Amino acid sequence: MASNLKRFTTMFLCLLLCFYCLSPSVSQASSKIRPKTITNNIELSPEIIKGLVAKVEVVEDKFGIPHIFAKNLKDVYFMQGMLHARDRFFQMDVTRRTVEGSLAELLGAGDNNVNIDSDVQLRAFNLKAAVNATLPMMRKETRDILKSYTKGVNAYLAANPLPPQYQKLKITQKRMWTEADTLLVGKGLALNLSFDIDDLTNTLALQKYQAAGTKQGFDGTALFFDDLFRTAPFDPSFAIPDATGKPLANKITKEQQEFDQEKQLWGQNIEKNIKPETIEMAQDYLEKIKNIPLLASRSNTPEKERGSNWFLLAGKLTDSGAPLLNNDPHLPLTSPPIWYQIQLNVVKGKKSLLNVTGVSLAGVPGVVLGHNDDIAWSATTSTFDVTDIYQEQIEAQFGNISIIHDGKKEPIIFRDETFRVNKVVDGKTDNIEVVPPSNSVPVRLPIVPRRNNGPIIGIDLVGNTALSVQFTGSGPTFEIETFLDFNRAKNITDFQKALEFFDVGSQNFGVVTTSGDVAYFTSGEIPIREDLQAGKISGAPPTFIRNGVTGNEWIAKSQRPTNQALNYEVLPFSEMPQVVNPTNGFIVTANADPIGITANGNPFERKRANGGIYYLGNSFSNGSRASRLTLDIQDTLKVGKKITVEMARRFQADIRMRDAEILMPHIQTAFSNAQKQDAPADLAALAKDPAIIEAVTRFKTWDFSSPTGLRLGYDAFVPYNQAEPSQQQIDSSVSTTIYSLWRSTLLRDTIDLALSTRQLTDLPPSGRSLAALRNLLENFSTSKGKGKSGISFFNVPNLQNSTPETQRDFILLNSLRKSLDTLAGPDFALAYQGSTKQSDYRWGFLHRIVFASDLGANSEFSIPSANSNIPSPLPGLPGLPRDGGFEVPNASSHSARANKINSFMFFSGPSKRSTIVMKPGAIDFTTAIPGGQSENPSNKMFDNLLQFWLVADVYPVVSTKQQITEQQEKVTVFTPDKE
Repeated sequence: MASNLKRFTTMFLCLLLCFYCLSPSVSQASSKIRPKTITNNIELSPEIIKGLVAKVEVVEDKFGIPHIFAKNLKDVYFMQGMLHARDRFFQMDVTRRTVEGSLAELLGAGDNNVNIDSDVQLRAFNLKAAVNATLPMMRKETRDILKSYTKGVNAYLAANPLPPQYQKLKITQKRMWTEADTLLVGKGLALNLSFDIDDLTNTLALQKYQAAGTKQGFDGTALFFDDLFRTAPFDPSFAIPDATGKPLANKITKEQQEFDQEKQLWGQNIEKNIKPETIEMAQDYLEKIKNIPLLASRSNTPEKERGSNWFLLAGKLTDSGAPLLNNDPHLPLTSPPIWYQIQLNVVKGKKSLLNVTGVSLAGVPGVVLGHNDDIAWSATTSTFDVTDIYQEQIEAQFGNISIIHDGKKEPIIFRDETFRVNKVVDGKTDNIEVVPPSNSVPVRLPIVPRRNNGPIIGIDLVGNTALSVQFTGSGPTFEIETFLDFNRAKNITDFQKALEFFDVGSQNFGVVTTSGDVAYFTSGEIPIREDLQAGKISGAPPTFIRNGVTGNEWIAKSQRPTNQALNYEVLPFSEMPQVVNPTNGFIVTANADPIGITANGNPFERKRANGGIYYLGNSFSNGSRASRLTLDIQDTLKVGKKITVEMARRFQADIRMRDAEILMPHIQTAFSNAQKQDAPADLAALAKDPAIIEAVTRFKTWDFSSPTGLRLGYDAFVPYNQAEPSQQQIDSSVSTTIYSLWRSTLLRDTIDLALSTRQLTDLPPSGRSLAALRNLLENFSTSKGKGKSGISFFNVPNLQNSTPETQRDFILLNSLRKSLDTLAGPDFALAYQGSTKQSDYRWGFLHRIVFASDLGANSEFSIPSANSNIPSPLPGLPGLPRDGGFEVPNASSHSARANKINSFMFFSGPSKRSTIVMKPGAIDFTTAIPGGQSENPSNKMFDNLLQFWLVADVYPVVSTKQQITEQQEKVTVFTPDKE
């Protein structure tokens, strides 16, 4: 059941980046505390509920969104807890168990024991201890909210049966909710959003490149830094410079030669200082976590692409004259969806204490992303570097193990652990057994106090070496207080103050107000490393395994500052990227570098005012989505148009592939060169190939959009199954298919082939691979296809006596020929039946999605399934065909190396789409989530909203009493037990 972990990853990315919806009761017929219904505003016998202070009214609209009207804060959060438990308790249970490391006790061992492995690796982080330390440190008001919410969850659980998923798992015992469980959800969120293990994958790749280079006569260090793992983005787009119109702040201060020398020095230090035992432990850890999505997704693998978009517009740019905020957090797309939509309204007497609408996360009180009467806010992941992995020197003596730091011993702390598993057997319920200890299931797990109580992820007692992790989220943190404060913020100042409590899970926050302000803030505590603050990197940069003995520490503080979680120095808020009311009137973020520190390929080039190195991170997105959205806005404004809500929605659903737009001219140039009279015979033959001629001709008129090309496909703004696709849609669909396979083939015939012929298997991830390819192609006139490593990436054995340009052109066109052969071959027979007609190569046959449940993609809780209202339309091919593609704004990405019939499927994307226009007194909020409010397939709200999402349609989310009355489907009144 690996899908449960993917879903968990989804839920956490979403906590900060997305919205969730709420739905009607999943088991009203059997509810012992079932309230009576009110129709047409006629009250029918209110239900008495123990735990309430005053009467609460819950209005559920026709979309299944509940609007809670209470007279005090205690009751509104109590009722939110009840509704979350009613509609999403199984989801809540999976989430808390995943984070604390007890998932196998619910879902069983899973395929190849993946759930047991997940429990071992997640429990190593000891997040339960961090949660227990957090609770007493929180504000009393926050603790009271957590108590009220928890009581609401448990009130529902006490009076109702468990959701149907438990029947499949043969679980009957209820594990009640606690305040600590809510904080566990937050901890999981922080881990999912900020933790990364790129340090391991970078170190392994660099060391292997260096070793091969030494033996084979090329520069392995340059192969890593300059050729393949380039820091400069594929498509530069930087939020704040684009918003302000000002040039990049980090001008080149070092000559290229000096920077090259510095990279060589880093490489030498890594080669000299990283032990063979460390390399072996790093490889072993990556092998252990490769099937655990929450952790595997944090590594710099070819499949990893982080996402989320938002853009905002000042009123001067919109047709309404009011600020507009557009957001679509990209998270795993699961069943049920991650977000639960809700409105929380509290009026005490005549005073409004709370009125907030948006998405919540099941298991957490409040609204994560949304709007109140004064502000609206959104978020995308910023991918700042808040994790370091250390090579530790250890010493074992008398049964105790210590790390050695600056010549002193510091004990490693071990704690005893017992792991359990649900053995699902016919005729037995609650069959939970202890997992016997083994090499993969330890009885003790270590942590290192010096590393912010982080885990040891590898230990070699013979070599006296260990690998430790230092992560900002390992201790007490207070992000939930930020969101609760957002819910009541009245202006930019309030919003900014709330960010003081946002410690881990670094985000790009966008905020707009009814008073007309727009702003962008980044968040999260970024630790100050001692060597960077001294102005010079010691050993290797923090993007690699660092030296745990000395010189690479986070600067400790003797006392934790007020409103700071870490006991370390952090980058001050004033130095974090931010802008309020920018000159250009728009801001776009899509996980790209916010200020351009990577523009020159050196993320350590910029200096702080006090002389230290200004460092944010090195794992930003490749820039394609940010660039496409920025161009959409700029192109509209250039022709003097004001931007409407409809335009904003179309920007959000843009399916044009930016990499195709950038790389396509190289195909056309190669084809033109192949047609020349003096072209070598092998190259000229490709230009005469009818299939290549047809494909290149198609590319000439392609607008780079990626529709399905199918009547039964789901395309933005096209009514489903009502008409055949237009010829233009078919042509674009075919071009998308051919290009997407050509991209994959070209990467394999250049970068991958250059590595494999040198016995190297560590490939750069998709974004970095395309950046490397673009660099090689655009600098071909000087480099002739050779990298700084000395390796040529365009080699054709039959054309060794030809020019580099001829070999380049041959590879570009021959990759196209090979792609067409593949599409007509047996690997794609289920889609195209061996056809050689290019018009048959519709993109929708390949680009599909399954919304998988925690019980498996083929279970009745997934979509499509026999129990859903949305069947699979393509016999023999799993999922639903949908438009989109690699790194388009309407996120639906796959690996750039995809080359199998199911490898173009996507599993993450917009966990919600929303547009909010902040008109004073008349806020306009439209949205869509990928599914429904309920996790129960027998509930009509299980998948009722998915049809909107699939075609980029939206529905209104209202928040005034009059609007709600017009859309209400049922009203329920709860009253307190006076006893």
